Amino acid sequence: MAIELREVHFNAPTAIDGYGPGGFRVGGHWIDGSVFVTEKQMVPWRVTENGPVRSDVEALAEYLGGLDVVLMGLGPEQRLIPADVQGFFDGINTGVEPMATPAAARTFNVLLGEGRRVGAALIAV
Repeated sequence: MAIELREVHFNAPTAIDGYGPGGFRVGGHWIDGSVFVTEKQMVPWRVTENGPVRSDVEALAEYLGGLDVVLMGLGPEQRLIPADVQGFFDGINTGVEPMATPAAARTFNVLLGEGRRVGAALIAV
């Protein structure tokens, strides 16, 4: 059995190149702090390391149009999102997937490479 290697080329300048103490490298640019990223944009996201509250995700409302799912990176380990945050996403018919930040960053790149309509709300680790 041969292994087939495929190069992935992102048509968006917002692929997550890396993450580290206190920020992310998105499209080759370092961003301090938490960030919200889609195929076309990245914006700082003001959220505490304790996790998002409804007002944190409501602040992203203008960027959520047309997305099928938001990957929510909640720090170094996966945890649940509060019911009111889930309710916000349910109310706008957008899926939300809570995961650890490293997993959310990797999954965002995979889905971006597949041409999916995805966003990533990432708490800095």
